Amino acid sequence: MQALRRGLPGRPIKPDGYFDFSACLTHNYQQFMGGFVNFVEDIAGSRSVQDYRTKQSYAETVTRWQSLSYGPNYNAAYCLAVCPAGEDVIGSYLMDKRRHLKEVVDPLTQKRETV
Repeated sequence: MQALRRGLPGRPIKPDGYFDFSACLTHNYQQFMGGFVNFVEDIAGSRSVQDYRTKQSYAETVTRWQSLSYGPNYNAAYCLAVCPAGEDVIGSYLMDKRRHLKEVVDPLTQKRETV
């Protein structure tokens, strides 16, 4: 379960197994208007670069720049690929979580990508 939580951006699966839909929704729509306002507030409210980094990671900052340059995108590709919350995959996930992690989550978390 820990590896699954690490594989999902936004950390929607909590340590007790609870699925936090709001965390999922926030991550997926963060490049749109509401998320952009939060981003600007994080910049304006930061006392230093280190303070800003506690609020926004380097990767999230680059994502914002890309959104401004090329238009906002949905951030759900990996989430959809590994999330067991869908009706079509929940059964096999519940039957063998370890297999789900090995066959679905691990290949994506180990994939090397050019960013």
